[in-house]
Amino acid sequence: GAARIAVVGVHTGSKVALELALQRPALVRRLVLVSAPVYDAAELARQLRDYADPGIPRDGAHMLARWRFLLRWPPPGTPPWLLQRAIAETLRAGPRAHLGHAAAFAYHHADNLPALRHPVLVVNPGDDLQVPTARAAPLLRNGRIVAMPGWAHGFADLDTQGFAVLLRGFLDGPADDLSAFPPPRTARLQPAALPEEGPRHDFVATPLGLAHVAPAGPRAARGRPLV
Repeated sequence: GAARIAVVGVHTGSKVALELALQRPALVRRLVLVSAPVYDAAELARQLRDYADPGIPRDGAHMLARWRFLLRWPPPGTPPWLLQRAIAETLRAGPRAHLGHAAAFAYHHADNLPALRHPVLVVNPGDDLQVPTARAAPLLRNGRIVAMPGWAHGFADLDTQGFAVLLRGFLDGPADDLSAFPPPRTARLQPAALPEEGPRHDFVATPLGLAHVAPAGPRAARGRPLV
């Protein structure tokens, strides 16, 4: 029922957000793309290799390999539960988990960004997509790239306030011409205190739809969430 929406996408989600704007241009008002990689042939081949189907060996070696792979990108001090959450998400699709990456690598920003007329802010963290995302700049018809080299995987959890400041400054802008968008404030890059036990909320599928599960009241302090 929304008339106009702003869309934020991260990595693969940035491709979903871009395609939504191209298919439903009247629905989307503004876009924030966290990483918009424009790969060269060697980079794309490496991504296809690194994210190929690892199979599911009986000794579970693929889980340790993925953990070690993910350790390359988060900034120092990243809580281990953030890595564990990422691993858990990759396991949810079982033997089809690699197909999401395959679909993402088949969709090319170089082909689709030039067709976008919406105001778009591309956030470029200092992660594995930093170099190819910088190449997106000349493809933006009404957009700009903001480099955030101190951010990497998990930055939205580690510097939620800094990300919120960046988003509000762009999404609340009065004009559709991005020349009116002021330079973003530098993120604090001071991780907030995070619970060691993991995320503070979740969504669980039930016969009646999605249930939002969140800690509440004194029972939450003892680690027993309420629905």
